[in-house]
Amino acid sequence: MPKPTLQQQLDALFDKLWPEMAQAFREAVAEIRSRITLKVLIDRLTAGDIQGALEALHIDRAAFYPLEQALTLAYQSGGAIVSQAMPLQREATGARVVIRFDMRNPRAEAWLAERSSQLVTGIVDDQRASIQSALVEGMAKGQNPTTTALQVVGRINRATGKREGGIVGLTSQQAQYVAAARQELLSGDPAQMANYLARSDNTRDKRFDKAVRAAMKAGKPLPADTVNAAVTSYENRMLKYRGDLIGKTETFGGIAASKHEAYAQAIQSGKVLANRVKKRWKHFPNEHPRLWHEAMANVEVPFDGLFSLPDGSQMAFAHDPTGGMKNNAGCHCQTDYFIDYFESRA
Repeated sequence: MPKPTLQQQLDALFDKLWPEMAQAFREAVAEIRSRITLKVLIDRLTAGDIQGALEALHIDRAAFYPLEQALTLAYQSGGAIVSQAMPLQREATGARVVIRFDMRNPRAEAWLAERSSQLVTGIVDDQRASIQSALVEGMAKGQNPTTTALQVVGRINRATGKREGGIVGLTSQQAQYVAAARQELLSGDPAQMANYLARSDNTRDKRFDKAVRAAMKAGKPLPADTVNAAVTSYENRMLKYRGDLIGKTETFGGIAASKHEAYAQAIQSGKVLANRVKKRWKHFPNEHPRLWHEAMANVEVPFDGLFSLPDGSQMAFAHDPTGGMKNNAGCHCQTDYFIDYFESRA
């Protein structure tokens, strides 16, 4: 059997690691939920202590350390594969030129530290902001503190004994979707309930559609228990969607960055001449292609150059974090590197 190409090796690595990273995110969220003392949260809400209620959730960077570990693994593994796959060259003496990926390289350490911080800090800050908004809104409505608390942290599943649902782990936008879905189901307004039925099949649990249509026909809101069950399932599915998106986006990004770093280290070592390395944007179509990425297909720049995208972004490689989520979330583009020759060493 022929040896897998570099692309095949990296594809296999991605397929293996992204589900692990997605699971690391979901397990971090589950761990946060498991440590919540509901009574403390309710007591602080009853006292009108929003900040104290927020602190009772213990959402901090340390909770997402498994996610940082998963990103480190993608970065390290990708770099090792790329370095090992570089063309075999020999010195004038006949000795093999050895190139290894160095995770302790200051540039590699700096990239990983910065990206890990951006990723986790962004998750934590967005979480705290969306939850604080939900707590304030619940208080402003005069909602029962217990109801507000359960809408935030979810309810215990009697079958598993674990807390499910809630907006812990969801983005601010997803938390808004949850609030709107709940309002639609409780409204008794056929038009609003029709909006609920128009929500994505990937996140809406269609098992509740029959009950929603019956409520629309009767012009009545759904029973509270049915609403809670439907919204909990909606929240669970959105959490899975977010975990999968993080897993795919960050695994792609970690591998892409390590690929770039592997060539940078080879150049830094003096075993590869920088002016002999070029990189090419490789566009892969997907379900929702970005037109400005299609325009980048087969564009080449020098190794030290930047890709200038039609949207104004400047990126060192596909999935460069500087491109932001608008360029990286769900993107399948990659960067190919080409070396004309290795510099021989006496």
